[in-house]
Amino acid sequence: MSGFLYRGRHCGAEKRPRPRSIGPGMDFSCDEADKGPPVQMHSLREFEQHLNDLKKENFSLKLRIYFLEEKIQQKFEESGDDVHKRNIELKVEVESLKNELQEKQQLLDKALSTAESLSNQNEAELQRRLAERQEEISHMQEILETKVQLLQEEAELARDEAQRMASLADSEARRRLALERQMVESMEESGGSAGLLSQPAMAEKDRMIEELKQEKHLLGLRVEELGVKVHSLSSSLKKKEQKAEPNKLQKPERGHRSRWTDKRRNRRRVFSVFVSGCSGWGGAEERDTDTTEPGQNGTGTSAEEPRTTRMFRRRDERGSGEEVKTSLGHDTRIQPHPPRTRVGVN
Repeated sequence: MSGFLYRGRHCGAEKRPRPRSIGPGMDFSCDEADKGPPVQMHSLREFEQHLNDLKKENFSLKLRIYFLEEKIQQKFEESGDDVHKRNIELKVEVESLKNELQEKQQLLDKALSTAESLSNQNEAELQRRLAERQEEISHMQEILETKVQLLQEEAELARDEAQRMASLADSEARRRLALERQMVESMEESGGSAGLLSQPAMAEKDRMIEELKQEKHLLGLRVEELGVKVHSLSSSLKKKEQKAEPNKLQKPERGHRSRWTDKRRNRRRVFSVFVSGCSGWGGAEERDTDTTEPGQNGTGTSAEEPRTTRMFRRRDERGSGEEVKTSLGHDTRIQPHPPRTRVGVN
């Protein structure tokens, strides 16, 4: 340790004050003889011992300082190496994290682009499916409307046919009553032989009336069935319209009017064909009441003439049938209808 200066702990204490003046009356014989030499010897010895102690202490302190400086230097070098290594490791870790972050960012960008493309594709697919669904709904709606209209028209025609058959049955019943009255009158005029001739005519009339009643009942059932079909189709059409209303797309204006006019023309055409086919409703049930071939009835009359007219013509040969024929006069036979052509919508 350079510049170290130690003055001693007892330097100031060992110094004695010098007398200011020495007078002639002062006596130093006692001091010089008694205290002078021992005091001087004692102080030098202590000073030397103290000086040696201080030298030892100084040496020990120097050694201690040296070892402390060496230890501090070692610690600094070790810590410097550790800090350098740690710094390198941190730099490497930072670079690796930067690379990983860049890769994650690239993956995120790819995922975002893929998600956007998928969303665009899904949206386009949804729009396409929506358009197809709207076209299917509109097509089904048109078909259901056409079916409902045709069923309504068919129900109206069946109702008209039922009314017509009911009127025919009523007229036939009135004719039967008239025939019964005529038969009673003719029996009273001609006697009991006419009763045998009147039984086939009465049986034929009964059969015709029963057939008309059965046909009327069948037509009534047909009308009820068509009414149920019309009701079910109208309810399903309403449900389809309610489902299609939230996602209803606006129809293009171009060609819209011509399309609906073509639809109306097609409906009128189908309706005309349907009406022409329905004019012979129930022709299979209605039969001709006369099955006798021309020339087989023994009177030479043809099969075109009703059986009641032929029966009263036979009586006219005996002189009483002319008045009955002129009283009846009209043909009560039901003409057979042509076979029905059913028109439906697939």
